[in-house]
Amino acid sequence: MTKSETVFLKALETALEMGETCVRLFREKKHESALSILENRSRVVDIILHLEAENALTQTPFSSDKINRLLSQISEKDEEIFHLLKEEKLTTQNEIAKTRKNKENFRGYNLNDLK
Repeated sequence: MTKSETVFLKALETALEMGETCVRLFREKKHESALSILENRSRVVDIILHLEAENALTQTPFSSDKINRLLSQISEKDEEIFHLLKEEKLTTQNEIAKTRKNKENFRGYNLNDLK
């Protein structure tokens, strides 16, 4: 295994670990930490893409069962993260709507009309 393949594998493993941590943090409602990890994970993905492009220019593309398995697992984590983010978006939208409705209901309550 070449040095670039080793670095590529390590970057894939790191991206997968970060995805797993991100999913766990979202489930624990630690959104700020999860978003921070997602930001750093995007940097790791950029490195992976750079290594893949660099390797494609110099030699045959990376291919092994381990790499394919890692890519599949990363894709699954991405789907899970997407669904968790979508759920959080819906929850936030509902909270905003509820707050707005409560504000309107409170505004309609006028203490000056009481005798």
